[in-house]
Order: sequence, then structure tokens, then C-alpha cells
Amino acid sequence: MKQLKRTFLREIYWFAKDSSLFGLPFLRKIRDKLAARALGGASDCKVGSRVFIRSAHFNPHSFVEVGAGLRVGSDASIDYSGGLRIGRNVTISEAAMVFTHEHILDGEADWRKNGLKFSTLEIQDYAWIGARAIITERVKVVGKGAVVAAGSVVTKDVPPFAIVAGVPARVVGERRVVDQMTPSDS
Repeated sequence: MKQLKRTFLREIYWFAKDSSLFGLPFLRKIRDKLAARALGGASDCKVGSRVFIRSAHFNPHSFVEVGAGLRVGSDASIDYSGGLRIGRNVTISEAAMVFTHEHILDGEADWRKNGLKFSTLEIQDYAWIGARAIITERVKVVGKGAVVAAGSVVTKDVPPFAIVAGVPARVVGERRVVDQMTPSDS
């Protein structure tokens, strides 16, 4: 019954995410609540228009876990085919793309017959994925407080509080944070 309810909420969210009606201020809150429920009940979740949060390919082991305070900009695409954990107060900006699967290219000439490879991704607390950034399936962790610059293509794990930029993304700086450990983190 619980799975049926969750499926029903996801279907309502699919309607709400694309409907221009839900762009109106008083209906935006309903879209945010539907998205939060579809993501397992994350609190204080705000999601823009036309956001795809889905398992792009069937995997019986896929999952999504989302902490409080998630912000997702319009036109973002988030795949959790391989499994996805998003920490607290994470921001995924406009048109960013997150992948947890890749297509296997070796084998058959028709690459579609070669299957898929899934990978789990963890985006830790306070991370910020910039606009139009791409997180590839090779990435296992975007560290706590890390910033991925707009337009970057991330192909490797991102250390905590690192600033990465470029194609492929590389560390270009480190955030200086006064208190890197909050009492609730210990």
C-alpha cells in the first residue's frame, strides 16, 4: 500500500512539474510538497519547473534519499538509477544534470544491447552544483560544502569544501569555512 501511495504521488508530481499553473506562487508550495513526498518525505524542499528526478533505467537496487533543505533549479535532471543520497541543504542549480548510470559501449556493435553500469552517488551536506553542471556516473562523492562551478563536467570525486571548475572539472580552490563541523554533524 505504501509503495502504491508513493507511485501515485510521483505521478501527480509529474503532472505538477510541467504544468505552468504550478508556477503561480500559491501553487508552487503544492509542487514543492509533492516533490518532497515523491522523494521520500524530505522537509523544506523547493523544486523549480520541469525538474526530472527519476530512475532513468530500471534497477531493482535504485534508491533516493534526500535530506532537509534541498533546492533544485528549473530544468534540472537528476537520475537515481544507481542510487542517490543527497544531504542536507544541498542546492542543484538550473539545468544541472546528475547521472548514476552509464551505457556499456564494448561488446555488440549495437551499443543498446550491451547493458548498463550503475553507480551510487552521495552529494553531501551544503554542496552546491552550479547551473548546467554535469555530474557523471564515475563520481561517487561530492564532498560536504563543495562547489561545482557552472558549466563544469565532473568526472572524479570532489573533496569536501573544494571548488571545482572546467571540462573536465578540477580543483581550482577551497572554501574557507569558519566552522566546518556543526554540532548536529558530530
